[in-house]
Amino acid sequence: MAWGRGRIVEDDVRAAPGEEPRPAVAAELKEPDDLVGPPLISDTSASVDAVEPVEPLSAVEPVSAVDPFDPVEPVGPTGTVVDAPFERWFEEMTPSPPEPILLDWPPKPAPRQRRTSATRSLVEWTLVIGGALALALLIRTFAIQTFKIPSESMQSTLLVKDRVLVNKLSYRVHDIHRGDVIVFTRPPKETNTDIKDLIKRVVGLPGESVEGRDGHILIDGRTLTEPYLDPGKATTDFGPVTIPAGSLFVMGDNRDHSQDSRFFGPIEQRTVVGRAFLRIWPFGRLGWL
Repeated sequence: MAWGRGRIVEDDVRAAPGEEPRPAVAAELKEPDDLVGPPLISDTSASVDAVEPVEPLSAVEPVSAVDPFDPVEPVGPTGTVVDAPFERWFEEMTPSPPEPILLDWPPKPAPRQRRTSATRSLVEWTLVIGGALALALLIRTFAIQTFKIPSESMQSTLLVKDRVLVNKLSYRVHDIHRGDVIVFTRPPKETNTDIKDLIKRVVGLPGESVEGRDGHILIDGRTLTEPYLDPGKATTDFGPVTIPAGSLFVMGDNRDHSQDSRFFGPIEQRTVVGRAFLRIWPFGRLGWL
């Protein structure tokens, strides 16, 4: 029965297990201070036996959680007692770290990549070699070319089988000078048709008069100094010859064994291939001309 201020309260008497339910008893209660004797039943006409209070049913006691640090009976995630030791429970509760990914180092290229790399290298080398050949061809055609000396007409400046470099761009920059060693195409009056190009030294320039007298070359009546000739080398007499405009008078340094302008006449400047400037073979005779 619950206490209330000036109201009738109803006891909720629960029956114990196995007993019939008991009726509720209503009673008017007074304040505790006004009670002198036992409480009176509101209905005096009926006598009611005193009802002994019944203890309420106790709730089912839940299984007490066991201390997780108890190594004997640890508690699982749902609060139930498990038989596993604490270490196993802790492992279940603790998330596992991700498994490491094993990588090969250094990485090994796939066979396809190796084939691609080999193909790429082959293409690169092909381009490099092709570019080098193309560049060499362009240089040979328009810039520098190697010539082999076929005869002894330029001894002892150039010997048979010597090789020289000829600059084809030289005379696009400046004029032809006296004393230059030049390569030119075979003139029409040259009797040896097996030779395509000849190499000689420039002696006379356009408009000058060239003459051979007393073993020397005279240009417009003045003796020409020729330090490139071997000592004691003399020139046979010829001329005088007037050189036309746009033409050159050329001679070999070996004057006794040279077919030059004394035989086929002055050559046209447009037939000049270039200026020989360097002897590259043999290496023992490497030097400027």
